Amino acid sequence: MEDTPHKTLRHGLSMAILSHNTLVKKLAYPLIIMGFISMPAACANMSVYPMEVTLNNQGAAQVQTLSQSGEAQFIRVSIKRIERPATPFEKEILVEDAVSPSLIATPDKFALASGSQRIIRLISLQPPEKETAWRVYFEAVAAPDELKDKSPQNNNISNQVGINLVWGVLVHIPPRNARLSLTQSASGEVKNAGTVRVVIREVAVCSKQHSSSSCQWKKEHATVYPDETLRFKAWSSAELAAAQEVRIKHVDLNTRNIAEYVIGH
Repeated sequence: MEDTPHKTLRHGLSMAILSHNTLVKKLAYPLIIMGFISMPAACANMSVYPMEVTLNNQGAAQVQTLSQSGEAQFIRVSIKRIERPATPFEKEILVEDAVSPSLIATPDKFALASGSQRIIRLISLQPPEKETAWRVYFEAVAAPDELKDKSPQNNNISNQVGINLVWGVLVHIPPRNARLSLTQSASGEVKNAGTVRVVIREVAVCSKQHSSSSCQWKKEHATVYPDETLRFKAWSSAELAAAQEVRIKHVDLNTRNIAEYVIGH
């Protein structure tokens, strides 16, 4: 399925609007959402960077949280596993306590003082056989019960959250052995038979095999994960079937450079 900025924004930033008036909530919600979509990140109570990470060879990565608030905040971290990512059937499954053998976020609860930053470590103890996708959420929550009765002058912590921004970081866990393999069926669908996702940027149909000069290229922004299938939008099924060779230009996940690959049959 094609990646779009709207989808990235929708998954990367969600909002919870708290209101005692149901009618007001229904009327105000679209307007508040529109206002915050155009709002700079610096206007939020917290910023998170980066918004997408891939665990390294040691199975680790870091995410930085930075306070944009004049008050201390309590942050809760939650983890969701993404099933069938980058497809119309994508859904997220919550991992209890932000801990699983596949992905751990530490710490999963912490205080973020005004103007301070905190590093959150993501760790995978069991590399998967095929690449998996996760989303780690960062949400400001109310202070613990033992602090709620204390004077704000002493703890400088706000217990009231009217608008809560929830940041979601997309996390990729690479497989034990990375292997790129795309195969094309007679119907024109392309299946990822490898162990890593393929981030496609262009697709070409070639009138001759092993001849770059015979290829015609078109833009095609899409991502296909292991065991998933994809139908190109740039070329029709008939054009793909008539081609002697189909090639793609994709993002090399190690170097971040554009590489070329010939799709098999």
